[in-house]
Amino acid sequence: MRNNGAVRPAEAVADPAADRAADPEEAAHYPDHRFVRLCFERHGLNKGIYNAIDEWFYDRGWTDIAERRKLILRFLEQTDPKRDDSEFAARRFLKFGKGQLVHTLEKFARHAPAPAGIVKRPAADA
Repeated sequence: MRNNGAVRPAEAVADPAADRAADPEEAAHYPDHRFVRLCFERHGLNKGIYNAIDEWFYDRGWTDIAERRKLILRFLEQTDPKRDDSEFAARRFLKFGKGQLVHTLEKFARHAPAPAGIVKRPAADA
């Protein structure tokens, strides 16, 4: 198959190392399984927590999947203790205590750009 610039060769997109270094703009368009794998490899996020985060943003107006995925990556980058040199950096999995995921999402969403087409951000308990 000829690569005319519109389609990347399979070997160029299947490399997990390339996924870990992926640009958020590009990663937002990955197939679901690859995007979830990227979240797990970078942040130790499991599918259940990913689904909870994804649904939380969707329910609050971020319905465009690519924009929501970019927002999820920003959320994970800001909440992942592995990104600094703290004592928590050695943890393999990103964990939230009971009720802390929603609390952390609400705190993050207060400073996130409003979903496209929504002038006023939906209430946190909507």
